[in-house]
Amino acid sequence: SVVERLERGAAEIAAATGAKLVVLGHAHRECGGGAYANTGSFAFPGRAPGRPYLEIEGSSEAPRAVRRWSGA
Repeated sequence: SVVERLERGAAEIAAATGAKLVVLGHAHRECGGGAYANTGSFAFPGRAPGRPYLEIEGSSEAPRAVRRWSGA
């Protein structure tokens, strides 16, 4: 599936570059975990309380993506 390919691609990017967090988008489904984050779709938020976006928190050594919604 597209989501699985994005997760594999993000893992390969992290391994090749040493990135602590890889953000990819446009899968139209929220997914992620570990070193990967994807908000889903900004244009089609479905039943979400607003349009999703990511806020990166933590430090450069241990960043984490937190999903938030505009207008929520």
